[in-house]
Amino acid sequence: MSVGYELFIDTYSLAEDDTTETIAEAAFLAGLTGRSRGRGRCRWRLAGEVGAGTELWRESFTGDVRWLDSRGNTRLRVSGQGRSRQYRTGTAYGLSSDNMEGRLDLRGYPLATSAVELESRAWASGRDYRTPSTLEVDQREIGAGLSVGGARAIGRSWSLGARFFRRTYPDSANINRNTVSLTGTWDSSGGEDSRVRIYHRTDRRSVADETARPSAWTHWTDLDLELPVAAGGVFLALQNEVWRYDQESSSYLDFWRTSGRLGFNWGDVLGTRWRAGLSGERLRSDDNSESYGQYGVLGGMDVYGRRLGGSLLLEYGHRSYSGTGADDLPSGSISAADGIFEAGPSDFNYWKIWLTASWALGDHVALDIMASYEPESHGEKSDDTTLGYASLRLVWRP
Repeated sequence: MSVGYELFIDTYSLAEDDTTETIAEAAFLAGLTGRSRGRGRCRWRLAGEVGAGTELWRESFTGDVRWLDSRGNTRLRVSGQGRSRQYRTGTAYGLSSDNMEGRLDLRGYPLATSAVELESRAWASGRDYRTPSTLEVDQREIGAGLSVGGARAIGRSWSLGARFFRRTYPDSANINRNTVSLTGTWDSSGGEDSRVRIYHRTDRRSVADETARPSAWTHWTDLDLELPVAAGGVFLALQNEVWRYDQESSSYLDFWRTSGRLGFNWGDVLGTRWRAGLSGERLRSDDNSESYGQYGVLGGMDVYGRRLGGSLLLEYGHRSYSGTGADDLPSGSISAADGIFEAGPSDFNYWKIWLTASWALGDHVALDIMASYEPESHGEKSDDTTLGYASLRLVWRP
């Protein structure tokens, strides 16, 4: 059982006056969890929760059942989850509609050994609103997939997979879509803080009505590398994201985004560990006013102690956009044809601060902290924005 209080404050910069919206809610939640006993061939877990708040009622559940073979490998797994929300009359959430959603997954493992695993998967999900609207649309999804993975050597793992799913919108059939996805991963740990992780995914999204939303190819690649050097280690993190639309428009434009971090870690892994480095990001869009280059410096620390543990990361940098004029708009767009355009975003300096920590106040009581703070200081002051988040929990653990 838990009792909590949440406060959300949003400030919007409008054409005439800034508007601040505040949502505050006190809530009581109670949950119950049950699980199978022992280590039998069939293992299950069920959990449910209900909540009563000053703004809305909440209900949720999760369930998972697994069947194992004589060697302890999972051969069949069924899992499901669902939740629903009912808003009180006069809620500060405004036009939000009562809704419910759920998902059911079925996974089979026809081949499961210590060296390789073959997984087949099927799922179905849905979301329903009592009063559908432009921003709250009913949704259905069914899909299936197949993947193979395993360990080629000690400290190394890999996987390859493919899946297909169809997403439909009963009240907006013109944006129904089919998606085919291919994924691959490689993870290698060589000891002494040496690590290489590679992930790639390619999606082909086909939309029913190309005039409502064009079909597209997307490619996403992650590289995470760390190598021991002297008394510490060099880290490198790269991300690459590419979108290619079949038919471009003023709202859907091809782009290529690449970001990375390079730096050095040092210190005691079981005590205090420091980091410092450089960051950069480049986005190239067919709308040149949206293209930008970004660079920054970063530093942080990780603490692993008996009473205090956590992570602090700070980054300071600058983003510069490539263009803001009408000549930068893609040819054939409505705005360029009509000679109507808006100035693009302005350059800015930024801070990014992330904090997670747990401070033990006693043998059974701890203070858990999560916070982020991201202000942007633009050349055009009316474009200044700040994003922030904070969570404080006083926790008793018997």
